[in-house]
Amino acid sequence: MAESEPTPEETRVTRGTKAEGEVSFQSSGNAYAAPKITPETARNYFEQNIHLATQIVNLLPQVFPGAPDIYVEDRDLERVDDLSRWIARTAESVGVYPSMKASWIDTMSHGCSVKSAGYVFRNGRYEIDEIRDLPAISFRQPPRDPGMFTSPPNPLMPGIIWDTKEKRVRAYQTVDGSLTMQELRNFAIIRDPSTPSPAGRAYCLPAYHVIGAIDHANKAADQQVHRVGAPLIFPQITETITADLKTWGDNFVRNWGKDTGFVIPPGVAFPDVKIRENQTAADRLKLLVSWLGVYFNPTTVLQSGAGTVIGASDSGAMRVWNNFIGGTQAWIEEQYEAFLQPILTANGYDDLNVRIQLKRPELDRSTVIVEQLRVGIEGRALTRDDIRRNLSELDLGELTDEVRAELDATYAAAPALFENLAGFTRKEGRRVSAAERKIIAANEASLRAIERILERGGE
Repeated sequence: MAESEPTPEETRVTRGTKAEGEVSFQSSGNAYAAPKITPETARNYFEQNIHLATQIVNLLPQVFPGAPDIYVEDRDLERVDDLSRWIARTAESVGVYPSMKASWIDTMSHGCSVKSAGYVFRNGRYEIDEIRDLPAISFRQPPRDPGMFTSPPNPLMPGIIWDTKEKRVRAYQTVDGSLTMQELRNFAIIRDPSTPSPAGRAYCLPAYHVIGAIDHANKAADQQVHRVGAPLIFPQITETITADLKTWGDNFVRNWGKDTGFVIPPGVAFPDVKIRENQTAADRLKLLVSWLGVYFNPTTVLQSGAGTVIGASDSGAMRVWNNFIGGTQAWIEEQYEAFLQPILTANGYDDLNVRIQLKRPELDRSTVIVEQLRVGIEGRALTRDDIRRNLSELDLGELTDEVRAELDATYAAAPALFENLAGFTRKEGRRVSAAERKIIAANEASLRAIERILERGGE
């Protein structure tokens, strides 16, 4: 009886075949992908991320150190007392100062702040009745007619558009959870004038991408913490994989941690693949957080040769910081003056202007420096470098001929005073006495204080 021909399956077995299929398990959700920054994402990051909140909390009292001085001035820049008191009371009653804070927060988080002001005729004159603060997040939807605008220049406030047909700014507010929209007719936009129109650009926008990376790095660090006592484990399948074994493996990689336990089925081993935990996640988290600090601190433009930031006590860094704060205050003040100015005009005061002045950072340290000089000279505790540095930091101004003559007379005897002071030689004393060139334009009050120092020092 002739032997039967081998089947295809028998042929593969006898000639040798290789097993197919990937014997591995992969956990999902660990790879980083930059999140899309939406209006809702921006709000959540701004309100809930501790690293960003720290920057905002620290900046707020710098920009708003106290209630502003609000007054009326005439064409000669003189205050009009009666009207100033009225304007100040009106501004307080409608909450100008807290509204200014809300505007700054909205411009930081989403790009601009939308206000709606109400005016009334009361007690024989026109007054401002309300400044309504409209949340930036409520402008999160673009109008449904895409033909009236190109893509919104500010993706965090797409409800603020430039109507390409009518050539004007239009504002669409989402008023409830059903995304019902209404167009506003009476509105004003507060924004940094250096940012693109019409809805500005969120100052925090670059920070949001860093926060997304921080969240990912923080999750990785958290996973590392939870693996303490339970390092990375790679299950190895030593037998033919089955559906049950694959299900077990997928469940294992999703849930493995220091507080979990598993029954290990037959056919699974755990070889040591020589992979050890490192500090990569923690190091990256620290780096990302430092980026936020660098971004929100304008003085980081001043770097030493070693790359470290010059300290805030340095006069150059302080000037950069003061310019940053003062510049922010200036555009907020100017735009809020526009809310109060109409009530002057409506009441016939066409030649008067409303002024709002937030307290500026202290720029003139002359008084402090003079006091330092006095104490140092009297106690003979100043070094050569101390004297030169302090004198060079005086804030200088105009001098009258009388004060200049007084200064010249005072410094005629200066070399005798500085001679051998804190180790000066006579030649160095003469060089220090030439500090009159540094103080040549000091304000009158500082000059008189310095003169008193010199007189007492020469006694």
